[in-house]
Amino acid sequence: MTKTEYIASVRRELKGLEEKDIMDAIELLEEGINDRIDMGLTEEEAVADMADPKEAARQIKVDMPIPKLVKAKAQSSRKLSTLEIVLICLSFPVWGPLLIALIAVAFALAVSLLAIAFSAVIVVFALLIAGVACIFGGIVGMIFGQGLASLVVVGAALIVLSVALLLLVPSIALTNLLFKGVKAIFKGVKKLFIR
Repeated sequence: MTKTEYIASVRRELKGLEEKDIMDAIELLEEGINDRIDMGLTEEEAVADMADPKEAARQIKVDMPIPKLVKAKAQSSRKLSTLEIVLICLSFPVWGPLLIALIAVAFALAVSLLAIAFSAVIVVFALLIAGVACIFGGIVGMIFGQGLASLVVVGAALIVLSVALLLLVPSIALTNLLFKGVKAIFKGVKKLFIR
């Protein structure tokens, strides 16, 4: 398959989307093919290395915002017959609760992951604040004559600060990972509805 045939095939799969969105997607695909050609592949090899046109179009749709997809679907869909409308209404007691449950589970999972990320960051910052406060308290204690106890407090504060600083980078990495996980969950749910 040539580059032109591949692009035309993807364009057919994206039919119904706004022309600007289609052009942006085509531009990215052409750039991917050209990069492969620049790496020494022939045009046919570069196109063969790309995703199947249907899968490429599906991935493009998954990456698009939901309002754009709904707008495109509403504009390009055919009119439903009376029988189809009646069947949709009669089958709602079956598919409606399943859809609501799927959305609720995805939302609960996303909220749980975000709560874990938030908790990790809060713990680290609480340790940092506690360490600084204990150092300040230990110094004040030394000034007012409680030498040995204040020295122990300062030592403990330095340990707490070092633990907080050691946990800072992993907690930020965990937070980024969990945000990516939440994004992947919503993309997965979105993929269920895109053909």
